[in-house]
Amino acid sequence: MGHGLLDNVTIAAPRFVRPLLEIGGAHRGEIRISPSPVDYVGADGAEALAEIVTQWARDVPVVVFTPVPRGFVMSEIGGFDAIVEQHRSCVERAATMCMGLAQVCTLDSAGVSAFDAIVGETYGVRDGAFRIYLPEVDPATDLAWRHRYSPLNRYLRTYASAGRMINRSIGFRAGARMAPKSYDLVSRLLTGSTSSEFEELLDMVDKENQALRSTAQTLDQRYQDLIDEVQQLESDNNRLRADLVVARKQLGLAGAVLWTGHAEEMTAAESLRLPEGADSPSDAFRQAREYLGEFLSIPDGVGVELDNLDASVESRAWGATAWRAFVSLYSYGQAMAVDPDVGSFWTWCETSGNPHVWTASTKKLAMKESASVNRSEKLRAKRYFPVDPAVDAGGKRYMEAHIKIAEGGGPLAPRIYFCAVHDPAKVHVGYFGPHSKVPNTLN
Repeated sequence: MGHGLLDNVTIAAPRFVRPLLEIGGAHRGEIRISPSPVDYVGADGAEALAEIVTQWARDVPVVVFTPVPRGFVMSEIGGFDAIVEQHRSCVERAATMCMGLAQVCTLDSAGVSAFDAIVGETYGVRDGAFRIYLPEVDPATDLAWRHRYSPLNRYLRTYASAGRMINRSIGFRAGARMAPKSYDLVSRLLTGSTSSEFEELLDMVDKENQALRSTAQTLDQRYQDLIDEVQQLESDNNRLRADLVVARKQLGLAGAVLWTGHAEEMTAAESLRLPEGADSPSDAFRQAREYLGEFLSIPDGVGVELDNLDASVESRAWGATAWRAFVSLYSYGQAMAVDPDVGSFWTWCETSGNPHVWTASTKKLAMKESASVNRSEKLRAKRYFPVDPAVDAGGKRYMEAHIKIAEGGGPLAPRIYFCAVHDPAKVHVGYFGPHSKVPNTLN
C-alpha cells in the first residue's frame, strides 16, 4: 500500500472529543474549552476576550475570527449574504476541527474596534480575518508576528481551509505542554526518594527542553515572517511587470507625434492590463481562466486539491508565483501566434526579452521527464491530462513539460503541466496542483 492514500487525510479532532468537552463544561485553567465557537459581543465581550488572550498563565491557543466587512466581494461564492453564511460555516468547521487543541472565538463589528483598541493595532484582528493567539501575549512587546494573521480571502473559498491552517500552525505544539502542578508530588510518591543529583539532571533537561521549544517556536514564526516578505516581493514584482507591459504598449503607440490622435488606442491599451497578482493558488487559477483564455486553454478538471494549497502557509507566495507562471505561458502563446518559429518555451524564456518570461533553469522548469519516468507505465499514466478535444480527439494528452512553482514545500509544492500547440497557437494546461499527485521515482 502506497503513502498516497494518506495525502488527503484532514487532521482534525476525533469525534469522541465533542461529548467529552460538553460534559460539565471543560476548562484548561481558567479558559473554557468549548467544541463550538464562543461569541463575544460588543465592547464588554471584547474586553472579556482581551483579558483571556492576554492572560499570562494561558497555555491554550485562542483563535479569534472577525465578521465579514460590508462591501467584501468574492464572485465565485455569490452575494454578500452567501459570503456571510460561508464565513460562519468556516468558523464552525474550524472549531470542530481543532476542538480541545485551541478555542475558537468570534467578535462582532462593535467588538472588533474595542478589542483592537485594548490589545493594540499590531496585535489586533479585523476585516473578516482570523488570528491565532499563542500563549504569552504581551501587547507591550513587539512580538505580534508570533501570532499568525490570516486574511479573509485566504480561507473563505472552502469551508475547511481555516481549520487546516489552524491545525498546521499549532498542531506540532500540542504535545509540548507543561506537566500539571501535581506532577512533582506524584512523581516523588511513585519513585520514592530520588538523589539530589538525579533531580538536578531532570531539572537541567527540563530547562533545555523548554529552551528548545521556545527556539523552535521562534524559528517557525521567523519562517512565516520571511514568507510574508517573499509574498510582498512577489506582489511588487508582478505590479512592476504589469506596469512594464503598459509602458511598452504606450511606447509602441508614441511614434513621431507622441500620442497625438491616439486617445482611443491608449484607453484600449490600459484596459488590457492584467491583475497584478493573486492571493492564493485557487485565485491564480480562477484569474487564469477568466483573463487568459485567448492563448491559454485550461479545461475543467485541471485544478487539483487547490483547497489544500490554499490552506498552506505558503499559499499567498504560491498564488503570486502561479499567476506569474500562467501569464508567462499566455505570453508564449501570443509569441507563437506572431512567429511560429519562436522555439520551445524554454528557448523563448531564455532569448525573447519578454517581461513575462519564466526562469529557464532546471530548478524552475522541466521540458522533459526523466528516462526512468518514461519507462514506467504507472508513472506515465499519471501524466495523461485533459486537453481540448480539438487538439486530441480522446480528450487527453501525455504531458512532460512542467513549471515548478516551488522547489521546496514538500508533497504540496505546486506544479503546472502544459503542452504547446502551434495551429492554432495556444498553450494547453493539463494539470495544476500538488507535486504528490504526479509522482516520480523520488517521491
